[in-house]
Amino acid sequence: MATGLRAYDDIRPEKLLVDLIEAWKDKDISLLIDNKAGEENKQVYKNLVSIGKWCANGLAQNRPEMILVFQTLNDL
Repeated sequence: MATGLRAYDDIRPEKLLVDLIEAWKDKDISLLIDNKAGEENKQVYKNLVSIGKWCANGLAQNRPEMILVFQTLNDL
């Protein structure tokens, strides 16, 4: 949702969106934000990308409980 990109894309070097996001670990995450979203909600979109990375962690024990995700989203 935050990036406007497909979850899977045959054309990208990183076929899965989660892999693309992970590859951007040290880069400016704001470059992945959907440009159609507008400028006024940039911080919300950065937070959505961060939450998405958290939820898609490769290690299940490092993923948050959904109640925590819900509370985090409500706090945005």
